[in-house]
Amino acid sequence: MLGVLLATDAVGKTHILKAFSGQLNNVWILPGWAPPLWKLRHDTGDGIYGVAFRRVNALGKEAAEAQQSLDDTPRGPANRERVAELEHSRVRARRAQRAISAALLARIRDSTTVLNARGETASLQHASLLGDASPGGMGDCCAPKLLHAAYTAGLKPVSMAEMWYGSSPPNGERIQGATYSACADRCQPLLGYQLCGLDAGNS
Repeated sequence: MLGVLLATDAVGKTHILKAFSGQLNNVWILPGWAPPLWKLRHDTGDGIYGVAFRRVNALGKEAAEAQQSLDDTPRGPANRERVAELEHSRVRARRAQRAISAALLARIRDSTTVLNARGETASLQHASLLGDASPGGMGDCCAPKLLHAAYTAGLKPVSMAEMWYGSSPPNGERIQGATYSACADRCQPLLGYQLCGLDAGNS
């Protein structure tokens, strides 16, 4: 998605802000575009993120290899112990992978702060209506980025629009060039906090 936000400053001058969802050409930050809310990313140089990310990938590979061995092992009494060992390895790797991913996601949420129209700041999970159940990727869409960038610059949002850019997804729910409202799972639970304090006449 690509997004544009019109905002005004203290003297009434109009400013145009733009944002993209996720990454653009595998880059998180580009000059002239609203930056990501996340302070902890793979490109921030944080050692904990790198260690956790590499461990998650290694465990995923380990689980996949165990599954492949399971698929290749004939069933029967002669291979019962082997099958049990492989299944144990697969389950252990997946559980460890989920645990590390959950811990990393919690750390990302804790390090991500969100501004609202009142100038208040909250961590991502406290700003979201979903709390700890907030999905991964929350705060990385255009609307949250644009609002946060506007507030950071001392601007007052006036209007905003988001447009799909690129090939349509397999389900056909998005068409290039068409505008869409904020997504229900990642944006709307966060936008309530971000819009808090904004005049009702703004959209």
